[in-house]
Amino acid sequence: MKRMKLFASIGLSAVLIATLLSGCGSSKSNGGSSNDPSKAVDPSNPYAEHMDISLSWWGIGVGFEPHDEVVQKIEKDFNVTLKPVDIGWDNYKEKSQVWAAAGQLPDIITHSITSDTPAVYNEWVNQQLIHALPEDMSSYPNLKKVFDVEGVDGIKRDGKLYAIPRMTFPTDDMWAVWAVDGAVFVRKDWMEKLGISDPQNFDEFKAMLKAFVEQDPDGNKKNDTTGIVMNTFGYFKNVFAATFPEFGNKGWVKEDGKWIPFYASPKMDEVLRQARALYKEKWIGS
Repeated sequence: MKRMKLFASIGLSAVLIATLLSGCGSSKSNGGSSNDPSKAVDPSNPYAEHMDISLSWWGIGVGFEPHDEVVQKIEKDFNVTLKPVDIGWDNYKEKSQVWAAAGQLPDIITHSITSDTPAVYNEWVNQQLIHALPEDMSSYPNLKKVFDVEGVDGIKRDGKLYAIPRMTFPTDDMWAVWAVDGAVFVRKDWMEKLGISDPQNFDEFKAMLKAFVEQDPDGNKKNDTTGIVMNTFGYFKNVFAATFPEFGNKGWVKEDGKWIPFYASPKMDEVLRQARALYKEKWIGS
């Protein structure tokens, strides 16, 4: 049997379907690799030969239940055995680098490599540590819809996809549908006490934070109020979502006909100016 190493920021079920229906998997016979569905042992039954598939996912070592009914159905229907390989949010990047250097990447792994470290992604493609997905995805209409989204071109190399994008939101303009991703929670009672209406732009937002700091909205007669705080630095992005949405979701942006990572956009200049203004006046804290 053949081995197809997949690397992606993915939805679990989507990658499993794409991998298994392509007739690719682990092999004890030759240890080679292939992403050509036509080379399956039995074209009439791509699941005839059993496959062991190593699967890496955040916290899978804790949450993966061998006897889960969904897992059992997947293993039975596709004639596979799923073998979890644990990673954590604090070490997944380092672990994947070690695996790559040793040539021991799991069959399916999850990562943020296409957006966070595109240079590493390019290196893995060039070194053939990961392989291109089939160009003809017509047999997999749901995956094809994902591949046809305009922004996906940004992670193609030589016109080919080496990862299955994780479509967090169904359309490009819905990145802020999750409250914890795109919302800033404000004390409405403080706004009413100080006569502040809902901010309509950054200047009005900044003025509201200034009022919170300087006008004692909690009425304790102490100079101890911060305009806005966050429990982790990651939520810092939400403050500037209206200015530059791609900064909020760490996405790619199309400028001058080219797809570039969000941090390379000139729009980041305004984000940095706004951030500096908030910190300089002590209207934002952590």
